[in-house]
Amino acid sequence: MSLLQIAPLRDWPTKLDELAAAHHAEWSPLIGPDWTLDVARAELHDSCGDAPLPATFVAVQDGEACGSVSLLVDDADDLRGYGGPWLGSLWVSPTYRRRGIGARLVRHAVEEAARRGVDRLLLFTPRHAAFYRSLGWADVGGARVRGEPVDVLSCYPRIAMQS
Repeated sequence: MSLLQIAPLRDWPTKLDELAAAHHAEWSPLIGPDWTLDVARAELHDSCGDAPLPATFVAVQDGEACGSVSLLVDDADDLRGYGGPWLGSLWVSPTYRRRGIGARLVRHAVEEAARRGVDRLLLFTPRHAAFYRSLGWADVGGARVRGEPVDVLSCYPRIAMQS
């Protein structure tokens, strides 16, 4: 087994379609029918540009995309009042879950956010707030995204990198 590598998706363009399919399968029930596979693919493609945000990072082990995470300018329309930017789309392949890959992806994204000058980073989650709290994220409040209750959390990347 080779070491896990985390790099910008633009460095692994051959993984884009694979990740788009995984993201679509994971989140289309929450996002809704307008979020097609083509839309998921286009969003990932947009995160491969030269702009600081959006950006997607992919975890690759033994040539397989086993996880990803994104830094986004904004996320769900229902959360526009919170501002941004956002950590979003944390995904780990079911085969690779419970191995610490999700935590490594989040830490990598926070480091990248600090390097890109992000002062405060937000995220929302319908089910995994305890996981993010264990990584140092703090509760901001509760909200609803497309009618589903979610927790909104934040971290301060520059401060997180000093600890």
